[in-house]
Amino acid sequence: MSAARKHSKGSIRKRQHHVEVGVRLGCRVWVATGVLLLLTAFGEATPAGASGLTIGASSTVKLGDALLALGCNDLHIAAAGTLEAQASTIRLAGNWDNDGTFDAGTGTVVFEDGCVPNQASIAGSNTFFGLQIMTSTGKTVVLEAAATQTVLDALKLLGSAGNLLILRSSTPGQQAFLKLQPGGSQTIDYVDVADNGATGQTLAAGGNSTDSGNTTNWSFGTSNTDTPTSTPTVTPTATATNTPPGENGQPCTTPGQCQSMHCVDGVCCDTACTEADHICNLPGREGTCLAITAAPAPALSGIGTVLGIAVLLLIAGARLALVRPRRESGASR
Repeated sequence: MSAARKHSKGSIRKRQHHVEVGVRLGCRVWVATGVLLLLTAFGEATPAGASGLTIGASSTVKLGDALLALGCNDLHIAAAGTLEAQASTIRLAGNWDNDGTFDAGTGTVVFEDGCVPNQASIAGSNTFFGLQIMTSTGKTVVLEAAATQTVLDALKLLGSAGNLLILRSSTPGQQAFLKLQPGGSQTIDYVDVADNGATGQTLAAGGNSTDSGNTTNWSFGTSNTDTPTSTPTVTPTATATNTPPGENGQPCTTPGQCQSMHCVDGVCCDTACTEADHICNLPGREGTCLAITAAPAPALSGIGTVLGIAVLLLIAGARLALVRPRRESGASR
């Protein structure tokens, strides 16, 4: 990279010992080689039209608390390269390939829809603080066989009705591994899993999920009814129903209840609505992320103005009528 190179949506400025990268980049590939890349501005870093983000050998990228949105692009950490997530959020629909070092910090990595075909892969063994893989249109995620994806804090695997999240191994018949550390939370439903071993907590997939074979330490729904009893009894049970994800504006408590996979302010929202001073439950516009603006002061119409003046004149006339008799009685004395 040159000392100062202008792009359509940002700039790169080289100082004495590091390179500062603007919030939005317009280069085709964001590559760091032998330098320290420091994201100095908070907000969304989007390599517009990029073919991928590569952290080169002997390079370190620190994200702070930024949102790195890669869209349908790949993220590659080369051997001897380092990506420090810190408190950031990394969103991508493409592939994750780690041959170097990924420091999870307290950040979250989100795999989402956005590619055609809707498929992504995770290569290398990685440790994530928060890991979310979600789809509302059906997505296949291929995990490297024999590699382990460790989650320290929160694991969320969510598909939707008729559009399952499919988890597979890169080598059919050989397991890939997911490890949720003790104390970590999990939200898993509408998934189809094969060739996967849970090496930490037991992973509990909801009743809308499918076990496609060769899974270890997974549980799928509550379909076990084979427990014998000494006295057979018939206990009426409620009929299970699968509620389809709601449209924008409908009440929700989790993203999986929404077609958009965004549950904001208690309703299904058209976007993640993370901007400051924006809400998604504005009365009459529920489901649309809108900025909060002060309501304008009511303005009087022409008739309203005339009526107001008339009322004031009537009040003034009445008070004058009360004062005049008192003055006349005082004069007669």
